[in-house]
Amino acid sequence: MRVIKEAGCIVCGSAPCEAHHLLSGGVRIGHESTIGLCPAHHTGDGCADVPSYHGNKKLFHAVCGYDFELLIKQNELIEEYESNIIGAPA
Repeated sequence: MRVIKEAGCIVCGSAPCEAHHLLSGGVRIGHESTIGLCPAHHTGDGCADVPSYHGNKKLFHAVCGYDFELLIKQNELIEEYESNIIGAPA
């Protein structure tokens, strides 16, 4: 969860961000199925191009992709974030 929050919003890159647990049949899938969204893209007003996930889920998915695509993007962001942290000079 810490890395997801520190890595930034998968939409705009804003950090820190909030953890959003993806659902299946209305039930959380687990921590492995979590994406990072800034407050605006999670529950707020979104931005000019992208609504918030909870504000207009259908439009959010149309613009950003569906949950499985968002999870792939999140995992790529985590890998990039961790490689930058590990490779950063001390």
